[in-house]
Amino acid sequence: MGKLLHLGVSSNIIRILRNLYSCANTRVKLNSSNVSDPIDITEGVLQGEILSPLLYSLYISDLEKAIRDAQTAGVTVNKDVDLQALLFADDTISLNALSVGVRIKLRALERYFDIHSLNLNTSKTKIMIFRPPGRLPTVCAFKYKGQEIEVVNKYVYLGVEFSSSGLFPLASQQFKKKGIAALGALWSILMKSQTF
Repeated sequence: MGKLLHLGVSSNIIRILRNLYSCANTRVKLNSSNVSDPIDITEGVLQGEILSPLLYSLYISDLEKAIRDAQTAGVTVNKDVDLQALLFADDTISLNALSVGVRIKLRALERYFDIHSLNLNTSKTKIMIFRPPGRLPTVCAFKYKGQEIEVVNKYVYLGVEFSSSGLFPLASQQFKKKGIAALGALWSILMKSQTF
């Protein structure tokens, strides 16, 4: 709650949130008719609760600054902008131009996560090195708190498949297929209503 105060959130709103979270619990469905006893929720945000994404975003609002403070180059967008990270709720991509920068950013993330009592799910964390098509991958090992992070050639982020070649043929085919399906559904509705 201290972070919300620091961001200027009203003490009345913080009091409401504290009350909401002080009595939060959940139950687990054991089979078709039985549920567990209530289980208190003592950390994190409430799953499926409408404020949870906003609260998480506010909590990590200084993550990009922590990454930038590591003083490694991001990915250059233009002469004035370098992109350090892509953030959507708890899905985060950290971008770097050099593999040595990735290691520096991993250490910066480790410090940030320790300070803010956050955990990194290393089984879901992947590293992808972009390279020209046909070029052999550079063999590098990356670790977070001693655990090796898998280096991959493809990764799906928010429904878009990224490829280490930097080309998006599979993603573009997938979006084309979805677009054609949506157009077909729209055409069917229009034909039924005969309003075009």
